[in-house]
Amino acid sequence: MTPQEVITEPEAAEAIVTEREGVGPVVVRTMPWYAILLVRATRAMLTAVSGVLSSGPVADVVGVSIPHLTDSTKWKLAGSVAIGTFITSLLLNGAELLTKLDQTNPQMRA
Repeated sequence: MTPQEVITEPEAAEAIVTEREGVGPVVVRTMPWYAILLVRATRAMLTAVSGVLSSGPVADVVGVSIPHLTDSTKWKLAGSVAIGTFITSLLLNGAELLTKLDQTNPQMRA
């Protein structure tokens, strides 16, 4: 295995790409910052929705009394709780990505 290519881009670190016999070339795909934020926030939102929707059956097993809601009310409740989680995740991940951008590209500071 010998290094075949060194990828250098202004926004990426250097990487040494090697190939083995019988294996195709390595393809590196990147996502824009806004897509990363939306994927992370959507994942957090779906986690919150599934958590709220599963709380009823779990409470029944444990023996906690939760008023039984209709299906539409459950989805409305889960969606309203998940919106807060979505926005919080969007803000936290945005701050994290801006921090990483500041560390990797100090020339972009104001």
